[in-house]
Amino acid sequence: YTEKIETLEKNNKEFSILKEKAETQAIRTALINKTAASIRDTMDIEEIIQITVTEISLTLGVYIGIYAEYDNNSGEFIIKHQWHAKNSSNIAYSKICVDKDPFIKEMITSGKSKISLSMSDPDSEDIKPRLVTPVIYRGKLLGMMIFYHTNQTRQWHQEEINLTEGISAQLASAINQAALFKELEKQKKNLELALIKLKETQTHLIQSEKMASLGQLVAGVAHEINTPIGSLNSNNDIITKYLHKFEQNI
Repeated sequence: YTEKIETLEKNNKEFSILKEKAETQAIRTALINKTAASIRDTMDIEEIIQITVTEISLTLGVYIGIYAEYDNNSGEFIIKHQWHAKNSSNIAYSKICVDKDPFIKEMITSGKSKISLSMSDPDSEDIKPRLVTPVIYRGKLLGMMIFYHTNQTRQWHQEEINLTEGISAQLASAINQAALFKELEKQKKNLELALIKLKETQTHLIQSEKMASLGQLVAGVAHEINTPIGSLNSNNDIITKYLHKFEQNI
């Protein structure tokens, strides 16, 4: 009887583990699908980042979620979006210096997520478990996502890390596509402006040609008018001379 109870408890435990894994997998799949569908509906980079950070933060139940864009020139991360739980305070800083955070420096070097204990608020001494996940597209670091759990009793599980990294790959692809679309829109506007200027130049050239042709026409008409008048004047002079000679001979 005791063996049956132990076997039953073991089976229940295994079933609970499998159930938990299945639920986690279902949540992960649903989140990935929802996020992917949301970011496909827009080509605005800011909106894509906001949707991604918000969806991950709500699903994982974190305290604070951040997306920071990497600046190659300064070597700093510039915060572009911050999500806060209702009971959290706004973060006071807008930039993250890599040299002052060895875990972020290690994340850049390895290209993989890093877990550490860190202050979520620079004005507070409250330490929270932090997950830092790089956003990389074809080897190029675009930025990173940072998530803080509510308190030190919460730990980051591998399933949560895998979930964040999976969405990070989608986010990187979406940011790249949005950047390409933005560049194409810029080129399109430049071409439209160039076409307008070309049409204006063409109009000016046509007007100039018309004025030149009109000038030639007027000059030709004036020449044709002046030719018979000149001939008449010349003939009048000859007749006048002959008349004057004739009168002298008489």
